[in-house]
Amino acid sequence: MKRKNIISTLACSFVALAFTACTDVWDEHYQPNPELNADETLWELIEGDKEQLSEFAAFLKATGYDTLLTKNRCYTVWAPINGAEFFKNHPIEGATKAQLDEYRKELIENHIADYSHVAGGKLSEDNMVKMLNGKYIRFENESGKTTFKGVPVKVPNVSAKNGVLHKIDGYATFTANIWEQLAKE
Repeated sequence: MKRKNIISTLACSFVALAFTACTDVWDEHYQPNPELNADETLWELIEGDKEQLSEFAAFLKATGYDTLLTKNRCYTVWAPINGAEFFKNHPIEGATKAQLDEYRKELIENHIADYSHVAGGKLSEDNMVKMLNGKYIRFENESGKTTFKGVPVKVPNVSAKNGVLHKIDGYATFTANIWEQLAKE
């Protein structure tokens, strides 16, 4: 008799729980949120921001990375805003193939990483991100200030269909290893 009461009590509790779990709030939780679901690729975001990113977009286009940033692969881009020192010292117009290869390695691949790296909270154990050129760059968030190789992140965490865009106030200087430096000499 006691066992029958326990079973019926559990059954009633289960039914009551099932009916209270089915609410509109639960359904709203799974509805798409347009603020969180981006509908533009990284390239479309960069190309569309002519006020801040037109110079970086020109370098992406000249080196062929505009097509890479439209693919369905997740990237993080730290885009230098217009007026960065690199843009002043390295003209894109009339650049030779050798110069474009240098720009690709020292600017483009030095500012793009595989996977999604968002600013906020603890970024990673050692705060190092492997870039497309194989270099590791420190991406830090301390006291609410986010930096990328010491360069302040002006606009963090812009969502795209295929990754995350951060706008940085300057550019991350390229650090050549000994072999790269010898090849330049």
